Amino acid sequence: MGCGRVHTEGYGSVGVDTVGIAFGCRRIETEDGAYNLLVAAVRRTPGNQEWVGNFAMGNLEENLQHAGFAAAARYAMGHLEAYIAAGNGLDPALKTKVLLIGHSRGGAVANLVATALADTGAVGGMSLRQEDVYTYTFATPNLALDAPGTEDTYGNIFNIVNGDDLIPRLPLAAWGAGRYGKTLTLPREREGPMKARFEALYGFPFRGYESSGTVPALEEKLNAIAPDVEDYTQFHNFPLCEDAFSVTARLVEFFAEHGTLTSFAHAPETYIAWMDSLPEDWAEAEQER
Repeated sequence: MGCGRVHTEGYGSVGVDTVGIAFGCRRIETEDGAYNLLVAAVRRTPGNQEWVGNFAMGNLEENLQHAGFAAAARYAMGHLEAYIAAGNGLDPALKTKVLLIGHSRGGAVANLVATALADTGAVGGMSLRQEDVYTYTFATPNLALDAPGTEDTYGNIFNIVNGDDLIPRLPLAAWGAGRYGKTLTLPREREGPMKARFEALYGFPFRGYESSGTVPALEEKLNAIAPDVEDYTQFHNFPLCEDAFSVTARLVEFFAEHGTLTSFAHAPETYIAWMDSLPEDWAEAEQER
């Protein structure tokens, strides 16, 4: 993206509440004048303690937001403020626009940071209008009970999900969980061009579920086991009640049977192939449907 002053956090020292994030900035020239573009790209979960944070849902009914994702978002926000405070080539005479992107856990963090910026209108001592924050998340889990119905409130947040991806269906929508902003579901009828692009990019074929009903069927089974969040957990950090163990057991069975296909559906490489194969006006047309 041509960014300079690149700085990373959360890649060396990791923990339950950390997240990998890369910052960069550049000057953009337009017919209407110049502005600073600050980019924050948030990493998905690697194979470390951050997985614990993904499962640390907490008391959703009390806190409304997924506790593990909220903690990681606070971590990211602190480093975003520090990056801005350090200057890093941001011209104080120019308006600053922010681009937030993230996948999976990173998408959840980007989503929550974007809502915080919209709610406060400032970051690191700098005023920031909501329309100057552009947020695109991919494969983002459901993360809050007060998120459904916020498409207009947070119209600058776009969550792109694959209908065959299990992760964006958790925590369950039946519990009232969702994502802030607008959610756009990738069109399965265009899976052919995506598969062709995937193989062209990575040199091996994409592997997907035979039926588009495989993941929705699992979601229905999970809904039947734990129809609401109170049935799922009675504890602050981890699901320890009988229904929670049943949900976990069902997920383990599903991963044992479909593990490779689940990974393909969720992988950032798959989302890249999707976005690279869609018509340029797809997102706009999807919003108008």
